[in-house]
Amino acid sequence: MDVQLAVPREAIPHFACWVGAWAMYEPHFNALYEQMQRTNFTVHFADLEGHRKEALERIENYEPNVVDGIAIVSIEGPMMKHQASMSDNVSTVITRRSIISLANDPTVQGIMVKLCTPGGTVQGTPELGESILFAREKKPVWAYGCDLLASAGYWVGSQCERIETNALCKVGSIGTLNVAFDLSEKASKEGIKVHVLSTGQFKGAFVPGAPITEAHLLEAKSQIEKINGFFLEAIQSGRGFDAEKAKQLADGRVWIGADAVALGLSDGVSKFDDYFGRFVTHCNAQSNKYRRSDNPRMQTGARSSTVGSSNSSRNQLSGSQGEKMSESNPNPSNVDARAELQAYTSRFGLELGVDFFQRNVSLADASIEYSTKVTAQHKTELERVNKEHAEAIAGLNTQLAAVAKERDEFRAKLEAAKISLGEPTAVDTGKPAPNGAPGKSFGSLIRPASPTK
Repeated sequence: MDVQLAVPREAIPHFACWVGAWAMYEPHFNALYEQMQRTNFTVHFADLEGHRKEALERIENYEPNVVDGIAIVSIEGPMMKHQASMSDNVSTVITRRSIISLANDPTVQGIMVKLCTPGGTVQGTPELGESILFAREKKPVWAYGCDLLASAGYWVGSQCERIETNALCKVGSIGTLNVAFDLSEKASKEGIKVHVLSTGQFKGAFVPGAPITEAHLLEAKSQIEKINGFFLEAIQSGRGFDAEKAKQLADGRVWIGADAVALGLSDGVSKFDDYFGRFVTHCNAQSNKYRRSDNPRMQTGARSSTVGSSNSSRNQLSGSQGEKMSESNPNPSNVDARAELQAYTSRFGLELGVDFFQRNVSLADASIEYSTKVTAQHKTELERVNKEHAEAIAGLNTQLAAVAKERDEFRAKLEAAKISLGEPTAVDTGKPAPNGAPGKSFGSLIRPASPTK
């Protein structure tokens, strides 16, 4: 699956993700806002390299878990367009790429979207929903809500063919919000007057410290209503609601388990394992509808004997990565083998694709082996980074120990100097020091002696 994860891009703060309309369950929205308020951005920006390493570790979170030909895509936590460095959020962009890749993967019979999310930003949510509709044209896509399926999360889940949740799952929180703080009175009390120089009454609206007018609020409310209209249209289409019912449910409330089923927000309450088993059965029953009938080798599980018997064609192709077969050769076995080899190399690259092809490994088994190799590579890279980090820390500790030793030696000399300075020394007075001790000057105590000529 070519998800194309770009680590550096996902490791930056992405302030734009935090601005704009939100579709999020309010308790989680408030907690996220408080987290932002507590963030020390000076310290945060000083450790961007550390955030890049964390982003590298998070890559594995986006790798779908494929079981019995079913890909499980997890959406857990706040949803934002990009993976921001200030939050353990889910990137809707990366998730969208993953779903599209799975939709085009002939070894995947169905997609289970498992959601445990309060929602998030509106940015990126419609596109993620559209990717689910795209996948539904190719194979079954079901959703499961675990504990919380709210707001933008429900927006996405409603685009699946079926939704079930666990018994205590909170479902709903349908609506869109934004927050504006009028800080003009606070600024005035602090003796600050903010002047907004703009070319229109709405240009420069909501500048901190400047008054927020009624016109500003009405315009912002109008935009929120329009954005929410897209939310409601998606739910109407996905769940089959009419406009009136969608509007009634869009009051921001959440409903738990069976209550959500009674309102039509979900289709049932179940345990995930039972639900998943039913989905596997459903996908098997629908396989003829979604599979490509002209290429039986693209199925999950056992390899087709029709093409599998053409070992001579496989050997001919694999010997030169397909270059030896004549384009004019009408042999059906050769044509099938060439198409299959192309499927392997496009999925796994030239070297691995040819290797799988030569070893007669099914696409399903090849995907598992490939995922294992990629995971091992990620683990090796992470271990290398951790080793370099540990070595750097060890080097710093050695330097710190040396500095501490010099500090202690200097302090010892200072203490000795204080003792000697309690009485005049022979150097200071030209007289013998008390108790017959040789006199020393302050400078000689803190400076090394000059080498003897």
